[in-house]
Amino acid sequence: MGSIARGRASQVRMDFGTSRRRNLALVLVLALGISIGFYAIFLVPEKPKIQEYMEAVSEIRGLGFKRRVPMRTMTQENLRNYLTERLDRDFSPEKLKKAERTIRAFGVFPEDRALRETVLGFYSQLIIGFYDPENKEFFLVEEENISQYLREQGALLEAFFKTTIEEYVIIHELTHALQDQYFDLQTLPMRKENNDDLSLAVSALIEGDAQYTTLDYLYRKIGKNLQMFSTLMKSSYLQVMNTAQPIPGLENFPIFLTKIYMFPYTGGLLFTMEGRTENWGEINEAYADLPASTEQILHPEKYFENRDYPTILTLPELGSILGAKWELQENNNFGEYALGVLLLHFFQESADVQKNLEARDGWDGDSYFSYYNEDENTVALVWLTTWDSEGDSAEFQQRYRELLEKKYPDAEILTEEENLLILGIENNRVLLQRRQKDVLVLERIPARHLQDVAAEIWENTERHELKNVERVPE
Repeated sequence: MGSIARGRASQVRMDFGTSRRRNLALVLVLALGISIGFYAIFLVPEKPKIQEYMEAVSEIRGLGFKRRVPMRTMTQENLRNYLTERLDRDFSPEKLKKAERTIRAFGVFPEDRALRETVLGFYSQLIIGFYDPENKEFFLVEEENISQYLREQGALLEAFFKTTIEEYVIIHELTHALQDQYFDLQTLPMRKENNDDLSLAVSALIEGDAQYTTLDYLYRKIGKNLQMFSTLMKSSYLQVMNTAQPIPGLENFPIFLTKIYMFPYTGGLLFTMEGRTENWGEINEAYADLPASTEQILHPEKYFENRDYPTILTLPELGSILGAKWELQENNNFGEYALGVLLLHFFQESADVQKNLEARDGWDGDSYFSYYNEDENTVALVWLTTWDSEGDSAEFQQRYRELLEKKYPDAEILTEEENLLILGIENNRVLLQRRQKDVLVLERIPARHLQDVAAEIWENTERHELKNVERVPE
């Protein structure tokens, strides 16, 4: 939230005889080049080798490098300082605090953690270098500084693909440099205001492209064709995307954050595999006609074949109803994938997976407000979703009703009808209401304002389809 964002197991087991846990570790290696600007894991290669890597990337990607990519080294301390500086530059402490309050109010971030420290800890554990599109160069961390965890991931890559973590990352990040030279990564809407879903979809295009190129390179090294394993790869990546099975090394991080951060690499790869059937033509064209939602990434036919444009919901301002003590924290959206991860946070059993997927499918748009009352230390949520059909909205309504039962087990049921549920929590109210294709969620709204807030949303929300994704002016 707040734009802080971003079948292989069977196949690997068949080829290499590895355990389930080790397979997931490899998926993690291949899924994380995590980015606050396309960061990934690096070791410093010998310079003559870089030219060979550039030629390999060019051959796979079908594009020649226009210029050499400079490289510089840094220490682990330098890296953490750089990440801290970038995070503070892009997200002020106040903005991060508002995002923290919001995701905590939705129930997906623990009370005893701070978002800023969690994000820095996440990146610091997994990143030791990056390609920076602002400076058009590699920044590499000195080899002796890499963590034991990253060394273990390197050992897995060596066992499976007869390669090193150095080689994997160099190929991945050189692909980003190549993308930048042809498609200008700096002007892509990577932090679109009020639309995290769009930013996540664009990130998936970029990272899926780089993941495919990297995997193609690795499979060629062992004399295999990447397309031969597409079915098994899809199965494994869908498992990582849609289940709560822990990823080794990330168990201590909130599942909502880890899934969102991994999506560009997992979902993006599957999107690229669907788009790159015979050549790179459709993927290259996508940089001029950017995907507008994670729905289009999750269901590539809704991008490549029958374009399904997301509906942008513009909610009316509610400050005049709630009063001066309620300060707006965020106005943003979830999108299909993040909405599904929200459900996954509350419903993690294997039997829940299909229900979660059914409840998120058919998403057409959503928008939320979060408001904070400092005197009461309370965050109120206003969230409107719209769906492709009434059946889709009914499925989501039912699933979210089950979520509310988990989230507010001691709440008093004040109204319970087929399409309306109102809960009482002291002087605040929770409302879940469905009207045709729309579902409205209000949480912790003062009882005296509940009806006015609901009426304002239903009567004055504006909507339009997002058919053209604009780039960001330089």
